[in-house]
Amino acid sequence: MKGHAGKGQETPLATLYRHFEQALEQNSIELALANVSVEEIRADVAPHLESLATWFQNQSSTLWNMPATYMEGQTEEAGKPRSGNQVRAETFLLAPEIGLRGRLDLFWQQSGQQRLLELKTGGGQGNLPKRDHRWQVDGYHSLLTVRRNSEMKKALATLLYSGTPQEAQAFGIPFTIKELQRVNETRNILVLSHITGTASAPPGPSRCTKCFLLKQCEQVSSLLTWQPPEPDTNGQLSSPPVTPGRPQRYAPTTASIGKVIHAEHEMGIASGAYSFSLSSEEDRVFFARYYHLLHIEGREGERQQALLWKTSVAERIEHGTAIGELKPVGEPQPTGQGEWEQEFFCNNTSELREGDEILLSGGDPITGEVVTGTIKHISAEHVRVWSPELIAHPTLIDRYDTNLVHVRTVKNLLRWLQAGVHLRELVAGKLRPQFSKLSVARRLDFNAEQNLAVERALQMQDYLLVQGPP
Repeated sequence: MKGHAGKGQETPLATLYRHFEQALEQNSIELALANVSVEEIRADVAPHLESLATWFQNQSSTLWNMPATYMEGQTEEAGKPRSGNQVRAETFLLAPEIGLRGRLDLFWQQSGQQRLLELKTGGGQGNLPKRDHRWQVDGYHSLLTVRRNSEMKKALATLLYSGTPQEAQAFGIPFTIKELQRVNETRNILVLSHITGTASAPPGPSRCTKCFLLKQCEQVSSLLTWQPPEPDTNGQLSSPPVTPGRPQRYAPTTASIGKVIHAEHEMGIASGAYSFSLSSEEDRVFFARYYHLLHIEGREGERQQALLWKTSVAERIEHGTAIGELKPVGEPQPTGQGEWEQEFFCNNTSELREGDEILLSGGDPITGEVVTGTIKHISAEHVRVWSPELIAHPTLIDRYDTNLVHVRTVKNLLRWLQAGVHLRELVAGKLRPQFSKLSVARRLDFNAEQNLAVERALQMQDYLLVQGPP
């Protein structure tokens, strides 16, 4: 399948390999720094590319003509060709009406129809589609239900597993009002937990006993004085472990809906990757204090983000968080990696700076077309932005503070529990960092503060904090 098909056209497998090799070349430095073998990556990726290429080759003739069995009575004239196709990758959707946001792997529109595809590269063993993956797609369905153009029919969804041998396996995921109600119900439970900072009550001995997060749940509950789980100490596991809090068929986990439900503070705790060992009550107090402080910080970040739909464009421009009336300077420029850079004329009175995360929209980032992006260059009259995809008529930039740093900090607090006693006491301020007596020659072209910073950096045995400009 490699090489070219008839009439000189590139085969699907050749196309995938070409993009894969480009990605390897573009990330060669990062791979070298991570000490990752390129040959090992090629060997790991090859089966996935081959299964995806086979699937595409077998399905390409029907991708633009959705089967009538998906349409629940919404049929089209037989053999009528589709027009107006539009394909988007990593499409960002935000729906504050139901408290969800997400990024779709692949989303395309046809005449009056929409379709989304979620790609999973994990192993294809066990019963497919997996429950957690179905739940994630249900979240995307919910987003599209809110954001759907009234002229568009209900979106179709496909879960595609590239880890299955020979050919990727696809599953259509239907969506009814029942699934929407389940998404909303679980969203409400998570929101209540998030606002109060307290986990919901345990589901009972029969389900706590089977839960694969039982140990982590017991440990975190003791740290934060949550109601502990109630396992049956005399019971035996009679079935595979299930996720707590929901019926087994649709039991959602934080990992499975992490892309669509705003529940960052559960992410690290529910991962099951932590083993805690506390040596004193002071450690428990330290953990609980900073966990609750981070919770307050996270809530403030959410409040700032809510200004996107609680304030007008004029108010956001006045507050310095938006730039309006953008005028394009020429055509968008491809980066060579499937991404784009665009430059605009503007009257910039904002506080936005280079490197800031933004939303680029056609005037309404909530109900209109929108993409995420980053400011590459900005001045009083020009702004240049990077984005992973294009929209038709961008006219507005809004600041969009992601929660990545906050989530990383919460996870680092959990990692602190795993550290040795010495490191925990350093971070908690019980121990002062130690420095050696190494003699460091002073540089004549440095001032006193610069020489001191170099000296302390070379003498450091634990850590050194250097305060820079704001």
